[in-house]
Amino acid sequence: MSVRSQNGEPRLRVGTSGFSFADWVGPVYPKNLPRAMMLEYYEQVLGFDTVELNFTYYSMPKLHTMESLVKRTRDNFRFVVRSHREMTHDIWEEGGESNVECPIPDTGSQSARANTRSRAEGVRMPASRGRGRMKDLSMVFRQFREGLVPLMASGKLGCVLVQLPSFFWPSPDSRDYLARLRERLPGVPVVVEFRNKAWVRDSTYRTLTEIGIGYCVVDEPQLPRLMPFDPRRTSDIAYFRFHGRNRHWFKASREERYNYLYSRDELADFVEPLEATISGARQAFAFFNNCHAGAAARNAVMMKQLLGLVGQLSPEQERLVNGPAEAGPDEPELPLA
Repeated sequence: MSVRSQNGEPRLRVGTSGFSFADWVGPVYPKNLPRAMMLEYYEQVLGFDTVELNFTYYSMPKLHTMESLVKRTRDNFRFVVRSHREMTHDIWEEGGESNVECPIPDTGSQSARANTRSRAEGVRMPASRGRGRMKDLSMVFRQFREGLVPLMASGKLGCVLVQLPSFFWPSPDSRDYLARLRERLPGVPVVVEFRNKAWVRDSTYRTLTEIGIGYCVVDEPQLPRLMPFDPRRTSDIAYFRFHGRNRHWFKASREERYNYLYSRDELADFVEPLEATISGARQAFAFFNNCHAGAAARNAVMMKQLLGLVGQLSPEQERLVNGPAEAGPDEPELPLA
């Protein structure tokens, strides 16, 4: 199936999770490139037509920042904006305890078999001590949406990625949270990324389909507690995130977790599920989050090659793909002014 629509527009957009990293200078960006020109280089030289904005997890989107991003990119560029932490992580009142269902898929391990027996016996397992009722999130969501107005008005907002933490377990409160996402973000396409295996079940996918929220398919190390690669689509948006396969995920620092470069053979294995999942989608995105030392940008160009989204590589793309550059210490995405 073609990854382009009948009018030639990309049916699937491939990019990276962030673009303004200090350790991309050298591997991705020329050393003399001003930081203020990174986005232009990312789009116009490296040929990307989409990016995830992850700095919005730490600071609310500001009108002047979003207006600047709109002006600096071409009409067919699309931004995905990650939800702020007060919308996803800091959402519980202090104190209390919630007992919730914990249906963890049986991986064959002793602990997984114990969890399976507990489910069969009707045991309800405490998921997160110290978490009581959810806060009133109305103002937080309203403030976040107001910051998106320039992207929405320009047609450059792809969607909002609501990334939920590993301690977000299935419960009546959490299901109500999901059901109210569209109400809290009116007119905004929403995709949810779960980081808790307890959500991997048919009822989750049915719920997301019914309320019109997209499901983020992830690839990450196949270790206990991490999410499986489960390609599917629950809305008119298909969405993939590639986190890398660093086997030292739980022992590594938060930055080192994403120190991984996919091989061409590994990327080739994704082509068929990508093409199958995006069939019939209105929009489709694939982002690489293995941002350490520019690996995400390198893999994204390689994936575009495999999908036929890019023909002859430019000299700058060739330099990026044919690395490797010497890896330096990983650094967080630089905040935008």
